Amino acid sequence: MTRFDVSSSGANALMELSRKLLSTYENLVNAGVVLEERIGFLEGRDAELYTKIIEASQHITFLVKKDRDNFFQLSNKLKLLSIKLQEILDISSVSVTANSGEQNVRNETMFIESIEEKNILDNFYNSLNVTKTINLIDPPGGHRLSWVHSRDIIGVFHFESIKADDLWNHHTGNKAKFAELALKIGTVRTMIEGGMNLEQIKQDSTLTACVEQYFSLNRAVRVYQYGDKYIFSGEGRRRVRIAQELGLDIPVFIAKIAHIV
Repeated sequence: MTRFDVSSSGANALMELSRKLLSTYENLVNAGVVLEERIGFLEGRDAELYTKIIEASQHITFLVKKDRDNFFQLSNKLKLLSIKLQEILDISSVSVTANSGEQNVRNETMFIESIEEKNILDNFYNSLNVTKTINLIDPPGGHRLSWVHSRDIIGVFHFESIKADDLWNHHTGNKAKFAELALKIGTVRTMIEGGMNLEQIKQDSTLTACVEQYFSLNRAVRVYQYGDKYIFSGEGRRRVRIAQELGLDIPVFIAKIAHIV
C-alpha cells in the first residue's frame, strides 16, 4: 500500500495521482480506437480473428466507460484531499502578528448573505438541472485566475448543514490565521503587478502559504461565473469567508461560465 507523507510533497503526490487516474481512464478509452486503426490490415487477411479482437476491445472499453463515474469520483476525492492537506499545512505555518489578523476581523462588519443571493442560487441550479436552459462552458481564452470581489461569491453555505455563524466555532484558533493569510493577498498582487512570478514570491517564507492557498492553479478557490456573480464550487470555504468578512478582492479559478442555451 502506498503511503503519503503529511507534507507538501505528500499533498502534491495526491494531486498528481488524481491527474494520473483521469489520464489512465482517457488512455484506456482511447486504446480501443488506436487498436482498431493498427490492426485494420487484418480485416482483409483474417476477418474472424479481426472480429474477435475488435469485440474483445469493445467489451473492455464498455466496462471502463461503465466505471467512468467511479474514476472521476475517486480522482476528485484525491484532489480534494490534497487541497485540504495543503490548507492544513499552510494554516499551521502562519504566525499571527499582534494587532493584525484577529483584530482586523474584529473591526470589520459581519458580512451576511441576502435573500436575493439565495434566489440567484436557486435560479442557477434550477436552470442548470431542471429546465436545462443553461449549460456550463469553458472560459474564453482558457482557464486562468481572475480577480473578483469576495462578496460577489455566493453559495458558500448553500448545500451545507453548517451555518455561517457556526463556521468558526470549531476553528476559533484558526480564524486569526486565515485572516493573516488573506491580508497578504494585496501584497502578493502588488508583487505580481511589479513583474515577479509566483515562484519568486514564494521565496519569501511569510508569503508562501498565501501564494499556495490563493494563487496556485491547483488550490485556488474555484467558482462558476453566472452573470455578475460567482457560484462557489465547494472547496476553500474558510478562505472565501474570511475574505468576505474583510471585504477583500481575491483571485479565483473560473472553472466554467453559465451559458444560456
